[in-house]
Amino acid sequence: MKKIKRILAVGIIAGGLFAPSLTSANAANFTMPVFFDVSDRYRDAVAYSWYNNIAKGISQVQFSIAQPLKRVDGAIMIARSIDMDIPATWETPFADLPERAITAVSALHEAKIINGKTATSFAPNETMTRGELALILSKAYNLPPTTEKSPFTDVTDRYEDAVNRLVASGIVQGKSPNRFGVQDTLKRGELVIMLYKAEPLLKQKSPYGELPFSDGGLTLKLDETSYSESEGKQLKLTVKNMSKLTYHFEYNFPLEVKKEGSWYKVPFNKDIVPPAIMNETRPAESYEHIIYGYTYKSKLEKGEYRLVQNFWQEDGTKMTLAIPFEVTE
Repeated sequence: MKKIKRILAVGIIAGGLFAPSLTSANAANFTMPVFFDVSDRYRDAVAYSWYNNIAKGISQVQFSIAQPLKRVDGAIMIARSIDMDIPATWETPFADLPERAITAVSALHEAKIINGKTATSFAPNETMTRGELALILSKAYNLPPTTEKSPFTDVTDRYEDAVNRLVASGIVQGKSPNRFGVQDTLKRGELVIMLYKAEPLLKQKSPYGELPFSDGGLTLKLDETSYSESEGKQLKLTVKNMSKLTYHFEYNFPLEVKKEGSWYKVPFNKDIVPPAIMNETRPAESYEHIIYGYTYKSKLEKGEYRLVQNFWQEDGTKMTLAIPFEVTE
């Protein structure tokens, strides 16, 4: 299986935490244009979509927030947002798909997330309705069932369960207190906000609670504990071994973010293949490690983070340490 990968926006450690060294050609890809039609309401959602290659603007100055969303564009954005698994081989049942959409739509269809208008037609250029989107998102994000009932009088039986799940998960609101807008045409701006709100649902909860930064003679240390993306500081991690033992550990350091009191994994960028090696630190030695931001998939927003690592002794005994840091802006 391969995946539609997200593109990461910023950098984190073996060169610079928030400002990795980029060629001028690459730098342009990491600098979001100023879209004059993006108000404060949409700013964070558009930045999330742009940096993760979910949706770009229709020009260098216009994102087109109010543009009606075609079914084909909505499908591509949803597939990218959930890192949709792409089968190694597939046969698309739809004869009317443009080349750019075949993989995304075929994968969504095979996963039973999206349907065509008929058995052989996807109708890519028709606009997507809010009701259609509710059905798709509830499946794409595998939203849990809920006993909460929405107050919307225009939601028929076909859409009721999906809308209830979306509302209970905090992904969507109605067009008014008693109207969801099931048959209303979906706008690009509406979808990017929903995908932005749904992003935390993709995070996998950490198996660890609070972890020490020092144990068994090993200590993790960062050169600083808070970082500002705008200042472009670098982050250097040191593993200091003051024990009489040799410890082994993996090359990459997993990153976790704290949300509402719990730690969640920040996924690695699967386009970056780490060396297939195990590092080691011997007695009285120190090991320095620099981690690049493009090792991970998501832009680091303001909040609490920690780098986590498992260390193994020669007899197989495992110890887990974590070193926290803060992103200030």
